[in-house]
Amino acid sequence: MRGERMTRRAFTLVEMVVVMAIIGIIGLVVLPSFFQGLASTANAATKPVEDVLRAAQRAAADSGRTVRMTVDAASGQYLVQMDGLDTPLVNGTIAVDASTSLATDSIRARFTFFPNGTSYGDSIRVRGGGQYAVVSVNPWTGAPRVHTW
Repeated sequence: MRGERMTRRAFTLVEMVVVMAIIGIIGLVVLPSFFQGLASTANAATKPVEDVLRAAQRAAADSGRTVRMTVDAASGQYLVQMDGLDTPLVNGTIAVDASTSLATDSIRARFTFFPNGTSYGDSIRVRGGGQYAVVSVNPWTGAPRVHTW
């Protein structure tokens, strides 16, 4: 019995460290692209809302007049009005797919864009593609901004 060699029943410390290093390297490569994929899904869901807000912002800057925008989140309809005009500048429906929903804190979200680039307004919650995001406007630049969770 003394001359017989014992069989191994466990991994050595070196083997475990090598496996942990390989798992760490795979994680460093895969996780950033995974989280980037989640962010791009949220961006795809919020893009129609951002596009409408950006168009209203541009209209205020180009015309030199204050532009007011109202969004009904339940139906997705929006109305853009320019100060000094009796008729709406633009009205339509925010084109989101069936898996995306819009919500606001009040019945309608209201945004105001000034010619100097400043703005103020409510926020619109967007749920789509398994992601949740809030779209609002930057008060200093009027640019739409998205916060994802």
